[in-house]
Amino acid sequence: MRTSIANRCRTSRVRTQMMMLILAGNETTRNLLGNCLLTLAQRPDVFAAMKRDLAVVDVIIEESLRFDAPVQMLFPNMYASRATVDTTNLCRE
Repeated sequence: MRTSIANRCRTSRVRTQMMMLILAGNETTRNLLGNCLLTLAQRPDVFAAMKRDLAVVDVIIEESLRFDAPVQMLFPNMYASRATVDTTNLCRE
């Protein structure tokens, strides 16, 4: 009897973990695609360059990941002191 309960519990945990992985991957992929499409809609020059040469698709995706990450705000921005890079203030006012 104990083995049966333990197996069901283990199976339930595995199933739950698998669903979390599927959903998490789905959300980030959906956000990445949405960010890329929005950027292409807002930047017709980039869209035209991509249509001319499909080899730049990888670059566009990598740049989208860098510029507008699909997962933002995992942790609140916390700075110990005011920080500035060039003319950009990194601290929230």
